[in-house]
Amino acid sequence: MVSESLVDLGVQPLSNAYVPREMSDVAEAFYPLHPMVCERCFFVQLGVFASPEKIFGDYAYFSSTRRRGSEALRRGTCAVGRPARAR
Repeated sequence: MVSESLVDLGVQPLSNAYVPREMSDVAEAFYPLHPMVCERCFFVQLGVFASPEKIFGDYAYFSSTRRRGSEALRRGTCAVGRPARAR
């Protein structure tokens, strides 16, 4: 069960969000950055997250994840996250 708060970093814009110069005067979307910890396996994940399209639509690189974490997420054994609404 994912229920322990690791740290609450407030709301943040997406990392590596490349804002075009012509959009520099438009406010960016901010999302909660509050990682949670699974009491059973100690896997850490965000409780609220942006859609993959928002995160990876214009992303410079993709990093791999640990096999254990990927398998747990596929099975839904540590799933706590829900899609975010931009603030």
